[in-house]
Amino acid sequence: SSGINAEWPLRPGFALFLLAILFPDLTHQNELRILTTPDGNPHPEPCALTCAGVGYGTWSDSGIFITRAYAAIDMAGCGFTSPPIVTASIRAFRTFPGESHVRDVEASMFTVYSKEGVKGTDINQQDWKVHWVAVGYVCDF
Repeated sequence: SSGINAEWPLRPGFALFLLAILFPDLTHQNELRILTTPDGNPHPEPCALTCAGVGYGTWSDSGIFITRAYAAIDMAGCGFTSPPIVTASIRAFRTFPGESHVRDVEASMFTVYSKEGVKGTDINQQDWKVHWVAVGYVCDF
């Protein structure tokens, strides 16, 4: 005897255990809930999506908010059908960029502004990056 029981996979409950491990519930509904949206319209819950990225936009001096720089961040790859909720932070090497301000959110892009007193040319030389997370909808019913 080799010590191997050829009937072990046939024990009651083992097949169910194996199926539960190998094939998780495919009918499980989306756990993401968005309570309110920037456009104020209701959207179907199964279409909710979280999308994140790192923006490497080119920074320019703002003509609207003097002494601030801005960058347009592309998030078209997320496929949002309406403006999502966006949170962003600026990351830099060897500097502390301070707070960021998100404005002009659209389905495919948003604009982020630096703190006051920073020039776009300086930011581009220091290679600041925008780390962002967006939560929105990818379909409309």
